[in-house]
Amino acid sequence: MKAPNFMCIGAAKSGTTTLYDILRQHDDIYLPSYKEPHFFDIDKNYRNGIEYYLEEYYSTLQGERAVGDFTPSYLLFSKCAERIYHTFGEGMKFVIILRNPVDRAYSQYLHAKRDLIEGLSFEVALEREKERLNQFSIQKDDISFIRFSYITGGRYYDLIKPYMQYFRPEQFRIYLFEDDFLHRRDEMVKDICSFIGVKPMDLNLNLKSNAAAQARFPFVKRLLIREGPVRNLLKKLVRSQRMRNRARNYLQRVSDKPMEKKDLDLKLKTMFMEKYFVDDVQKLEMELGRDLSVWHTAVSRFNQ
Repeated sequence: MKAPNFMCIGAAKSGTTTLYDILRQHDDIYLPSYKEPHFFDIDKNYRNGIEYYLEEYYSTLQGERAVGDFTPSYLLFSKCAERIYHTFGEGMKFVIILRNPVDRAYSQYLHAKRDLIEGLSFEVALEREKERLNQFSIQKDDISFIRFSYITGGRYYDLIKPYMQYFRPEQFRIYLFEDDFLHRRDEMVKDICSFIGVKPMDLNLNLKSNAAAQARFPFVKRLLIREGPVRNLLKKLVRSQRMRNRARNYLQRVSDKPMEKKDLDLKLKTMFMEKYFVDDVQKLEMELGRDLSVWHTAVSRFNQ
């Protein structure tokens, strides 16, 4: 069956787009031309059925040994673990990159600001997250739930635990953004290749995808984000979800311009870590058997 045998499921804003672009260079790795199929997390996509998913994203496979799905928001929903297990069985392999949860939340917040969908300050957005997400859950608005999960998307122990209930520990490779991705990328990519069963190749590792940006053409951003006549017309003209996604991503890129991202003040980072994440980080350290003290001191140098 032409189907994925490994997935990169997160975390969002932790270098997954750069990793996707790196692995796409490999001759024996197949990744869909559109990075995030969002099949197992978005209910309306999942209801289309597995045949739709495979035909839409994997119909051009040519015998590559490793076949992937890069959708970081799969980590956000426990339903994805169950759906993936019942669809593909216990043999699926998972790659996960974890980033300082405060840096990750702030990067996602800046992304939302760039897309003109976030009007609150970062501190207020964190304070109101639970209220917002409850409302999105009631509305069954998975996309908005993903976009505004600043805290929820960084409580990694809580997010990984459902996957561990369905899959064995050896089915996972879990890396740290500040350590493995930034400073040992060559070793990390070689380890991933071994994990998914392909030989290492000479790949360009010096990529930096999905860098910090701001809207160059705000009106284009609003048309792309909001439901309305323009998006409805696009759906009628372009039937393929994959092609619509590619078109939307292209328009997103050309309507952005680079910006210099300022890191959060260290005192604020410490306050947010203590307020929202410290308990989860301590449990994650025990689960992974890895020292995560770097998250209390590291200041990210990778603008996303």
